Amino acid sequence: MTGLFRVPNREIQDRIRRLQSELQQEQIEAAFIAQRVDLFYFTGTAQNGYLYIPAQGEPALFVRRYAPRARIESGLEWIVEIRSVKELTDRIVDFFGPGRARIGFELDVLPVREFEYYRSLLAPSDVADISPLILKVRSVKSCWELAQMDAAASLSAETFAHMRTILAPGLTEMAFAGLVEAYARGRGHGGMLMSRSAA
Repeated sequence: MTGLFRVPNREIQDRIRRLQSELQQEQIEAAFIAQRVDLFYFTGTAQNGYLYIPAQGEPALFVRRYAPRARIESGLEWIVEIRSVKELTDRIVDFFGPGRARIGFELDVLPVREFEYYRSLLAPSDVADISPLILKVRSVKSCWELAQMDAAASLSAETFAHMRTILAPGLTEMAFAGLVEAYARGRGHGGMLMSRSAA
């Protein structure tokens, strides 16, 4: 698995539409997403940024680093480079008009200090926890997602099979780990196991 990995645009659009449907049902006017795994899920890129999804209409991705790559990786129409998180207030107003009364945040993974800072920037009159909505959307897998899980499982099985061929007496744990990582990276592994957590 080498070359550029890209989440199909139709996947991203479907995920956003399903979240917007949940937002509408809960009378939440917009979702503010800052956590890296959620950013990737809803945009196709894990660049340092913030995603603003209105309950209706097109979302906007505000990228601090690295906007050119985000534009290659993501099919979103509105990808905007910002120099500082402090620009968010004005940029969101530029795209969506005056502030929303009720904005949802990922309260299960967003550190309190960050949440308080984003809330002060966006200044909604009310906030909501959109974590259950995100988890509900993510719990339903598409055919494309199932195919990716299948491919990842096959690569994992290959890696474990390779581990059996290199394990030998006298090989240190560090050397063994290095050989395994080199093999996995050669097969397309990014070197990190991402999970939806605050870390």
